[in-house]
Amino acid sequence: MKLTRQSCGTPWAVTFCAEHKKRHPTPSVNCGVRCNMSSEEIFAGYKTCDCYMAKDASFAVYKLSTEIIRNDLVPKLKEINNFVASLSNPKTPAFSDAREWSNLAVGLIEAVKEGKCRCSLYTLEKAFRFMPENEEKHGLVKITSKREIPWEDEFDCECTECGQKFQVKENHGYHYPMAKWTLHTKGYTLNW
Repeated sequence: MKLTRQSCGTPWAVTFCAEHKKRHPTPSVNCGVRCNMSSEEIFAGYKTCDCYMAKDASFAVYKLSTEIIRNDLVPKLKEINNFVASLSNPKTPAFSDAREWSNLAVGLIEAVKEGKCRCSLYTLEKAFRFMPENEEKHGLVKITSKREIPWEDEFDCECTECGQKFQVKENHGYHYPMAKWTLHTKGYTLNW
């Protein structure tokens, strides 16, 4: 699949999927923003303090292995936090806030620093765009069952890293798909 870029002059501008002729809204897809950035390019993306370059860098963080995050990004966490804190607000309330993705990426780096699994992000309120089928495509979860309900599919998933189980309810009735991840353990369900 070939990716094309906007001609705005930035090194890794927001990219579009040539196959689907649109931008994909989630970080867990094979096409869309540039996800094969090195840790140096990710840091440079945050350093620009540009919301969209930081968003691209954040999407790339989700694709990195835990080991690379631990070795390359955890030592720079304080600087990345400062860059993310200085990102500007969206120009209008109708736009999705690009800072959400950067804050989730910082959360992932912090989770790795604390020795937690990356799946600990799934139950956060702001993590509603992590779609289970996309996460499975990237080997982060395994879908053990799927119940197809119009506009609101339900999934049982298991983290491939730590084995934690989740119940996920998708909702496709909003402007973009959303997912509610609920921790499932020992016969009862807890919300983090």
